[in-house]
Amino acid sequence: MVLECLSVNNKRLFKGLGILALFSIGAILALYCYVLTMVSMPGHTWSGALPPLSAEQKVVEAHLRRNLTFLAQEIGERNFLRPGTLERSADYIAAQFQEIAADPSTVQRQHFQWGGGDYQNVILELKGATKPGEIVIVGAHYDTVSGCAGADDNGSGVVGVARQTSLLLLGIRKIAIL
Repeated sequence: MVLECLSVNNKRLFKGLGILALFSIGAILALYCYVLTMVSMPGHTWSGALPPLSAEQKVVEAHLRRNLTFLAQEIGERNFLRPGTLERSADYIAAQFQEIAADPSTVQRQHFQWGGGDYQNVILELKGATKPGEIVIVGAHYDTVSGCAGADDNGSGVVGVARQTSLLLLGIRKIAIL
């Protein structure tokens, strides 16, 4: 009778462990699939030489390079340890935005305090022609880590945002850009 009882309990235990094992395997597979879909990039990776730039692309490349060189080499490191270069960067970005916008009053500075310092966001707000209530926010940080000129982090983001905004202005702007 004791053996029968142990046998029944063992069957229940093994059945419970089997269900737990199946559930665990299912959870691990689901997590694997989730991670795989979150980190994989669509499309195909480019291989080989890039095609030559068109005349228009060369103009854009020169403009982006000039702006990025100014941020990374002329201004250089931009962070809370160097408030002067942060201010100079904000002035430069505001000037770029004022060139883009027909109305300079659409360029604003949002000041905030952090760690005893005064910092700012530079904002260009362009109202949409037919759908001003629908807003697209395009942004990039312009500070850098200590010891870094910030060409890639995040000078490229800043000049890319400025260029993208000017391209959006070339089309028919139906929604607001902020």
